[in-house]
Amino acid sequence: MGKLKYEILIRYLDGSCSPEELQIIDKWANESEENADALFRLEEMYHMRRYDNYNDKKKVSRAWGVLCSEISGGHKKRSRLAVSCSWMKYAAVIIIFISIVSGLELFMKDKWQAGRMVVVRTDTASIKQINLPDGSVVWLNRSTKLTYPKKFSDAERLIKLDGEAFFDVSKNPDKPFVVKSDALTVKVLGTEFNFNGRKSVNMASVSLLAGSVRASGNHNEGLIVLSPNQKVVLNKLTGQMTVQLMNTKLDAVWHNNLIPFKNANINEIAKTLERFYKVRITVSSDIDKSITYSGVIEREDAIDSVLTVLSYTIPFKINIHGNDIQLSGCDR
Repeated sequence: MGKLKYEILIRYLDGSCSPEELQIIDKWANESEENADALFRLEEMYHMRRYDNYNDKKKVSRAWGVLCSEISGGHKKRSRLAVSCSWMKYAAVIIIFISIVSGLELFMKDKWQAGRMVVVRTDTASIKQINLPDGSVVWLNRSTKLTYPKKFSDAERLIKLDGEAFFDVSKNPDKPFVVKSDALTVKVLGTEFNFNGRKSVNMASVSLLAGSVRASGNHNEGLIVLSPNQKVVLNKLTGQMTVQLMNTKLDAVWHNNLIPFKNANINEIAKTLERFYKVRITVSSDIDKSITYSGVIEREDAIDSVLTVLSYTIPFKINIHGNDIQLSGCDR
């Protein structure tokens, strides 16, 4: 915030400004909304001191009295120092005024920072990682918009989402993390979850990987507390909320390209790969279904690369014809 001479500010508050000084005040106030708001609040506080029931005024008056008494050292010196006491009062007003300016300046700075909004968008071909002011990390999927403040408020960490994002939330029990879409609101303290809340789609969902979240419909559809490996789906048309038990890590594959498997046999693996690659996989009966695979496979552009890696653990042959894939048994 720009600076003004204290004498001019005091005369402005006392109503004794010259026309030239009023122009200086007016120019300063019009430099920014911060200046205008600060001047308004300063004037309001200054005039509040004129009321008898204003506690701060009483404290200031007592302080002035004690100060004058200490300086005068008795009745004889009091008259001689009457002018000095008057100037000390004037100086005290300036000191109080400066303190108010400093406090308001910090307050307005925090308020301004909290009010500044950051909007991040991804296009149809990119995924972006965002570091939030509290240390939380967000990955935005394609065609997604995220809105959050430059500085979170003291009460909560509120952000808005249109699209799909994966959240790794920094823990803070005193300041809940809240994500809102047009249909769903999720409230957490610290966790990992995937939120799919596109305005253009009739379904909104939250998949919890770790921790705990509270998901609620924005139109009184209900409130559900999720545990890891649970997914809540809200149908925007019917208002119905359902909870599914699943491997929720599969919903977040897009953000790190790692497909997770845990004790999965060939049928379960084929079903998962069909989902990610939009293909149809036929599994021959001569493949040993008792052999399982645990671990993560990096998602490749072509499914044959993924199948080749898996075939080293579960022996099978691969035949690809367009979007149709046949897996058959083999000896290795």
